[in-house]
Amino acid sequence: MIDLKTRIVQIAGSTPNPDGVWMAQVARQLTDADDGFLRDHRVLFCDRDTKFAGPWKRTLEREGIEIVATPYRAPERLGGLPRSFGRQAA
Repeated sequence: MIDLKTRIVQIAGSTPNPDGVWMAQVARQLTDADDGFLRDHRVLFCDRDTKFAGPWKRTLEREGIEIVATPYRAPERLGGLPRSFGRQAA
């Protein structure tokens, strides 16, 4: 995740096989009242990967985070993010 205002990057977690339970736990950690990365945010932009649905989406919406999905087949909508990590935009 990247905070667009401050450009602070937060690694939310890593697993080779994210499932709904794991994604819900990540969402809970991101919205933790004490130190969650999203605690002062109201909008989160996500691509349309299916892992950003179900428990992930419900957990964030319950905490007042609005999920905005990027348009289909529109990688340019992610702005400079790929370049920020040293990769060429596809």
